[in-house]
Amino acid sequence: MAHYGAADVLTADMEAAAVFAVAEHRNIDAAAVFAVADSLVDRRGRQNSPVTRNALHVVLEAAMVALGNAARVPQRAGDEALR
Repeated sequence: MAHYGAADVLTADMEAAAVFAVAEHRNIDAAAVFAVADSLVDRRGRQNSPVTRNALHVVLEAAMVALGNAARVPQRAGDEALR
């Protein structure tokens, strides 16, 4: 943890890797967004901080815009086989 903390790494996640692996296998788009809510480096929780709460609101708004835009994009050839 100290090594990554010294390199200013803010997040580590394994669940998103599975999402990207499935998306690649199915040849579909995927995305992940992270809001840092705690720290393994300094062991300080931030779940209830105003900064974290604001970050989650910003992420939610961005995701809603992105999903709305994706819904308006014409489907790619072959996408109907995935549904």
